[in-house]
Amino acid sequence: MSSLELGLRVENIAVDAPPPTPSAAAPSGRDELAWGLAAAALVFTAVASSWARILYSDTWISLTSGRFIAAHGLPHVDTLSAAGHGRPWVDQQWLAHLVFYELWRAGGNAAVGAASALAFAATFGILAALLVRRGAAPLATAAALGTALVQCLLFAETRAQSFAYPLFAALLWILLGERSRPAGRRTLLVLPVLVLWANVHGSVLLGIAVCVACLAVRGMGSARARAWRLAAADAAVSLLAVAALFATPYGTAMPAYYGRVLGDPALRTIAEWQPASFAPLQLPFVLLLLGTLGVVCFARGRNARIPADALVVGVLLAALATHAVRYQTWFALGVAPLLAVALTHVRPGRGMPRPPRAILAAGGGLLLAGIVLSAAILARTPEATFARFVSQPAVGAAATYATAHPRVRILADDVTGSELLWRYPALAGRVGFDARTEVYRPEDFLQFARFLTVSGRSWTAAARGYGVVAVTCSLHPNLCAALRGLRGWRVLADADNGLVAVRV
Repeated sequence: MSSLELGLRVENIAVDAPPPTPSAAAPSGRDELAWGLAAAALVFTAVASSWARILYSDTWISLTSGRFIAAHGLPHVDTLSAAGHGRPWVDQQWLAHLVFYELWRAGGNAAVGAASALAFAATFGILAALLVRRGAAPLATAAALGTALVQCLLFAETRAQSFAYPLFAALLWILLGERSRPAGRRTLLVLPVLVLWANVHGSVLLGIAVCVACLAVRGMGSARARAWRLAAADAAVSLLAVAALFATPYGTAMPAYYGRVLGDPALRTIAEWQPASFAPLQLPFVLLLLGTLGVVCFARGRNARIPADALVVGVLLAALATHAVRYQTWFALGVAPLLAVALTHVRPGRGMPRPPRAILAAGGGLLLAGIVLSAAILARTPEATFARFVSQPAVGAAATYATAHPRVRILADDVTGSELLWRYPALAGRVGFDARTEVYRPEDFLQFARFLTVSGRSWTAAARGYGVVAVTCSLHPNLCAALRGLRGWRVLADADNGLVAVRV
């Protein structure tokens, strides 16, 4: 047996994916393609008819940043906000921002939403094909994909992160896509994926961690087998994967950028950076985490061979997802290979017969109809629907007042402020804050957070130097209530879910 064929056991857990059960036929390329296309079609329909028709704070600032890059090139100093004016601006997500803006120029908001929906569709298409390739049973594949989809649909906003999901799925395909150890040259494909990811979204750190963890597991197996050349190759690819962090136009500025973002104390004020809890929106994650743990333990109790690479990915992402809510979607995607393999071993030997061609054709027709219908709905979505989470009267009233008073600055909540910058480019430098938390000094953003939540006696301190306050009341009802009776301010507009107050 050659070193390439040697299995790795870590505490009686094998690196190789489980061989197909005697009664189950080995998956073919056609099966992988069919599952991939079906999953992609279903997910596109789900996202295109829901989240793709909503633009939120990250979307507005992505479009604004993309417009800036198209006109001026890569930014280095913030000129968009008032609170961050003149401070360093490392736009690590520059490529995603530019793509979103160019798509908007070509097809408007519908094109932006469609791009996000296509990114989610590609993610699940690749993931479905990977599960089939790893030998998961059909029911296990459907269950793993279904649970991942439920979790993803809770956080499927149109933002730069959307483009990172298919890159994550591609990374999993490269690292986990073979039943036996992948060839060294195939592993090198992780490098272009990570380089592209490093210019799309900051979650590339997660991708690098997953890559290094998988290669470490493989390297341990090679070392135990005394295949030193293979172990050295894995170590070299790991180093190159870490080096991909610098493969952006900002180069050596990236470590300081990531340190600034991840070490920002202001993140504690943002919901998706909070630790996991038993809140209603987090129950799908809790159930998925506990369910996966139970299924894996049950499968191990039946002496099933659980692949160590998939297990390491699941453990790593579970730790991150319990640390911060924003990682729960990554966990749902990354744990799918582990869950599918474990479920396959719960009832081994029971495959699902291939449906008749007539049923397959009918199912394909329904999926195609769903794509066409959801795309048509997205294309015909009115402008007001895309912007329905932000009070448009508040945006318009604040912009009108600021135009008539050129020296006045606007303090708006992060969602309203981000849309103000997109819709009224002339307000650049006069809107206090937007969705780019890393641009601002932590103490300034914490003060801004206290203003939004009406916390403490000095909650109005953030409004010093601003002549207009614009708030979407459904997002900050307590702030709207406080502003209506705040001394020194006059309500300019208070209707349709928005409030604008001006200093008197």
